[in-house]
Amino acid sequence: MDHKTKLDIIKKCLTVLEKGGVILYPTDTVWGLGCDATNEEAIQKIYTIKKRRKNNPLIILMDNIETLKKYVLKINSFTLEVIKKSKVPTTIIYNSPKNLPKTLIYHQSIAVRIIKEPTLQKLICRFQKPLTSTSANLSGKAAPLSLEAVDPKIKRKVDYIIPEDFIDLNERAKASRILRIDNNSNITVIRE
Repeated sequence: MDHKTKLDIIKKCLTVLEKGGVILYPTDTVWGLGCDATNEEAIQKIYTIKKRRKNNPLIILMDNIETLKKYVLKINSFTLEVIKKSKVPTTIIYNSPKNLPKTLIYHQSIAVRIIKEPTLQKLICRFQKPLTSTSANLSGKAAPLSLEAVDPKIKRKVDYIIPEDFIDLNERAKASRILRIDNNSNITVIRE
């Protein structure tokens, strides 16, 4: 997909996201449902679409560490190194979130992935807010690895579907690794 087409898609996404809509999009892992992570109503739409329990929190995607600092009170230097050196998509659970709806906070923590894929980074940067991300499947079903694998019921309920070739990834076949890093730099692997 050429650069101009990607910019047009980003503009359409921004319009949908700014109105509190839900997008279906390829991520750096699996196909996802996303919305403005600061919009409580949009987040509720995702729970409804997925038929997901409210105690099963969503991951938040951010474009860089500076954005992360707007939403997490304390980030230790070890965690910053893990983010910079990670070769695979890695979600980190942070304590002491701020400036986010309660719906995204579970046991006083949030799960955040800093996106390294350039096109998704650009989308989040242009939006100037984080996005939610959750696999685009009905709760309990397998996460879709292609647009074709997304349940038609989900496709009908979203406000915009981003084309499959929006991002350039050779390998996108599993959910992100999830880590919890405590204040003493101890790592607990939640999902490998």
